[in-house]
Amino acid sequence: MAQGITNKRYYIEFGKIYNRLIEVELQLRERIISSFKCVYKKKAFYRLKPYIYEIIANYNYVRKTDGVSGNHLHNIIKSNKSDDLKLKECIYRLYLPDLLGILDYEFYYRNKLLIKHLYYKKPSHNDVKHYSSYLSKLRNCIMHFNFKKYLNDKINYINALIFFENHLNCFMRPINHLPPIPDVSVTRILQVIYAHYPILFEENDRILCDVFDDIAILNGKPAEDLPQYWSILRQRYIILRNSGKIKEDFEILDENAKQISLF
Repeated sequence: MAQGITNKRYYIEFGKIYNRLIEVELQLRERIISSFKCVYKKKAFYRLKPYIYEIIANYNYVRKTDGVSGNHLHNIIKSNKSDDLKLKECIYRLYLPDLLGILDYEFYYRNKLLIKHLYYKKPSHNDVKHYSSYLSKLRNCIMHFNFKKYLNDKINYINALIFFENHLNCFMRPINHLPPIPDVSVTRILQVIYAHYPILFEENDRILCDVFDDIAILNGKPAEDLPQYWSILRQRYIILRNSGKIKEDFEILDENAKQISLF
């Protein structure tokens, strides 16, 4: 039973973290593409090709099609597609470690214009190298359900995620700057959210609940102890009512909301 509870905890926690990790990956891919196109215009793909050729022999990119081996990055380069499309397809084909490797590619990190277009806030190159390693390891832990390794280095993994969220201006960036919340009750967490980012109370219910869960986990609440979404939304209405933002009778809202499913 205890093992089952532990696994449930990390399944939930991994799911929450993976959502954030996917946003970091997407932001990183799009920002790398955008930075090359902004700086090099029509020569953007030409400038990236040296890096692609450095990793093109990686066996991870070799696949068999109809029994014939072929490197799909090489196939993209040799295709008749436009350079813009080649640039996008190559970037989106790269596995995370190779994608992060671009940031450690001397041609890239020494170009101030590329860096300016890539980051919301410029980091030190040493920090990029440090946190890139942990971000790749975090993804491997999640994809292979390696709970033990994740638990042993959780602080470094979460710090790496937060580092890239902050410097790529991801959705969770503002949340990462909230003060620590020792009392992880529903009421206290929602009060902190409302005090710092009241606009979240006007967002889709699911967005508010997802943000609540992330903040709770960041502040040490076990994932299996996360409250029911109805408990979060009920407290949200109480806060809005007490702030004068809503005038409807709470009991009416209470009964109506019970009939609404988030799923």
